[in-house]
Amino acid sequence: MLKKSITYTTFLGEEITDAFYFNYTQEEIVKINMIGAETIEGALVRLTEERNNEKIYEIVTGIVKGAVGRPSEDGRRFVKTPEILADFLETNAYSDFMVELLFGENPAIAVAEFVNGIIPEKAKKNLPGGKITPEMITDYKIGKNSNNHN
Repeated sequence: MLKKSITYTTFLGEEITDAFYFNYTQEEIVKINMIGAETIEGALVRLTEERNNEKIYEIVTGIVKGAVGRPSEDGRRFVKTPEILADFLETNAYSDFMVELLFGENPAIAVAEFVNGIIPEKAKKNLPGGKITPEMITDYKIGKNSNNHN
């Protein structure tokens, strides 16, 4: 589980910091691998092949949105509901986070760090070095470095 503190400005102009939580369980990773068109790792690697910003945005936002939730008070569950997702998506925290992730100083590092924080260690054991690395998505071309505006 990844806890991310995000400072943002509310729609009433107040600057606040909230904690947001992101996680995929081992079962969710298995489900994605079995039912989905590709693995999360495969989607990230596909970023190196995509030169279409719309597809890149779709991949990254899909990963982020699928991970949003909150741990239960006793820490035994990670709760994901449409309401919890909306609580994040309908704030400037989501907007600021996505801009930072996709257009920050080094998007490949930012995305790799985010994904490593949300995927269980067991799911990363088959990856080289046991984690997603920026090198796996080295050619990640988006934002200020992108020449494609499709």
